[in-house]
Amino acid sequence: MGHSMGGIVATSLLPSPDISAVVSMSTPHQIPPARFDRRIAAIYEHNQAALITADTPILSLCGGATDLMVPSEFCILPEIANGNVYRRTIFSSALEGCWTGVGHQVMVWCHQVRWRVARAALELGVASSSVERAFILDRWLRDGRTLSPTPVHPVRLDLSQESYTVLPSGPLVLRNLRKSRAVYLTPVPEANHPIRFVAYVSEGAVLSMAPHHPSSLSVAFYLCSSSTNAPHEPLSRPACEEWHPITLKLIPNAPPERPFPLPHEGVDESEGVVVFEAALPEGGDKHRWVAVAYATNEQRGWVIGDFVQDEPIVRKVSVHGTLLF
Repeated sequence: MGHSMGGIVATSLLPSPDISAVVSMSTPHQIPPARFDRRIAAIYEHNQAALITADTPILSLCGGATDLMVPSEFCILPEIANGNVYRRTIFSSALEGCWTGVGHQVMVWCHQVRWRVARAALELGVASSSVERAFILDRWLRDGRTLSPTPVHPVRLDLSQESYTVLPSGPLVLRNLRKSRAVYLTPVPEANHPIRFVAYVSEGAVLSMAPHHPSSLSVAFYLCSSSTNAPHEPLSRPACEEWHPITLKLIPNAPPERPFPLPHEGVDESEGVVVFEAALPEGGDKHRWVAVAYATNEQRGWVIGDFVQDEPIVRKVSVHGTLLF
């Protein structure tokens, strides 16, 4: 592990059979922040080759916009063609369990970052293969974008074997989960622009993602379609397939009595709310619903969700507008 130029030193040791993985923090992998002499250029030339050819798992943890010493683009690892070699660039502003981006020096003492780095380091010490090390890094230092591969045969929800409730249009809100098992269908709104579905699950698991101490709540999301808009009738029940997310991560959720986690209070940043985000493909003439199926043995947790625009929000800012407003 290396912070700042320490990450350059660690990378310069590659390739090496004695190094199981490299975790760099706020390291300028692309360009040196100060070109002192030609030896620095030689080290960077060697490192660029190592980053592409070495089979050692490498993860670059970046501060992003809050790092005023190393620009974001300097911290990004180069793309490589070999998909079997582990390379990840994770920004602290998107790091699971981290509440905000961190500065250049803060990277080494921010509890929410160092807690996860330390946990990954402990497990890397006993890992015996590159595949296992990659799994450990993705488990403790992830941003929700690295997902398991899409299954070849997706799981289907058979509505002819399930009792379900069709909800009206609007946000999905499921609280007081009194039933041990239930299925809800919420209609997909018609839109002239790309949309996506975002849901939050408290105290429960979605696929392989869950808080460190979850309840028995398990939630699955399905995308359903039918040629008719009458899902209640037996002959027109929609066909539902399990929905693979584009983002699946855990975000912090502090208790009301403790609005911000502090190390001495023993707060575990692996607790929180699971975020599920999936893109809606083109639907054509079919009517569509999102099916939410849950199972639980306790009346704990909740599920909320809604459809959002899949477009960036752009607001033009002028000097005169800034001065006036």
